[in-house]
Amino acid sequence: MRWLIAQQRADGSYEALWYRGRTAGTSVVLETLCRTVGAGHPAAVRAAAWLLRTQADDGSWGGGEDASAPGTVEDTAWALYALLAAGHDPGSRPVTSAARHLTDAQRPDGGWAGSPVNEYIRFCYRYADDVIASGLALRALARLRTATASPEGSV
Repeated sequence: MRWLIAQQRADGSYEALWYRGRTAGTSVVLETLCRTVGAGHPAAVRAAAWLLRTQADDGSWGGGEDASAPGTVEDTAWALYALLAAGHDPGSRPVTSAARHLTDAQRPDGGWAGSPVNEYIRFCYRYADDVIASGLALRALARLRTATASPEGSV
């Protein structure tokens, strides 16, 4: 964990080897930090703050360094899941707008279209994968459902 914490960039983000941009890396590391050293650890707080700063006005995240990068299902799902893992209020604007972005992006067949965020050859070739996009969206929305469920198990 010391090594991982030391890899954090000054702005609070983390690189991702297999995905474009920093949303995926920052989200996965934030989730890991929450499970190991806690959501209150300074590195986790900085990672969550970076995610919140880079959310686009439409509720999505792209892979970018700012909120101007086009949003994707994958990046939005990673960020939403990580923020919920960090204990962010499921009724807060960042969380609800991310969930709305994901549900609005769902296709009539129930899946989600992937974006070219998966790196095959770093910085040279990216590909889209609908299965990855759909799995990430379902994972994030399931986490939100669990976070908003009443003690009796109803939503």
